[in-house]
Formats: sequence, C-alpha cells, structure tokens
Amino acid sequence: MALVWMAAFHLCFDLSHLGFWRQDFYNDPLWTWQRTCILSLFLFCAGMGQGLAALGQRGFDGLLGQVDGGATGFLFFHRQL
Repeated sequence: MALVWMAAFHLCFDLSHLGFWRQDFYNDPLWTWQRTCILSLFLFCAGMGQGLAALGQRGFDGLLGQVDGGATGFLFFHRQL
C-alpha cells in the first residue's frame, strides 16, 4: 500500500512540477499530511519487518531480553526485583 500511495503522490508531484497540474505541495495540508503519512507508513513497515525478522531468529524471549536494558525496556518491560 505504501508503494502505491508513494507512486501516486510522486506522479501528482511530477505533474505539478512540469506545469500540467497546479498544486501547492509545500503548503497545502492535503499534500503535507499525505507526505507525512506515507513516510510514517514506510518507517512502520520497515520497523515491523526488522522486528519480525529478529523475532524469527531469536524467539520472543530473546527480543524482549535485548530491549529490556534500554529506556523503552525500562518503561514497558521492567521486571520487579
């Protein structure tokens, strides 16, 4: 979905850049929010892919053990002593 959305966004951007369709890609909230959502979706998918790949190699306990030492681990996975 992110790839199709990005391709459509860039097609519209190129049409505007070449003068075939006038749009304000830098100030119009429609286009700035789309740009933000596309980037967020890409980063989310990349992070999920890396997380699932790591989960497949180490198992769920190994993944939590790796996160447990950081600030996120402290906030979300802190074990009571």
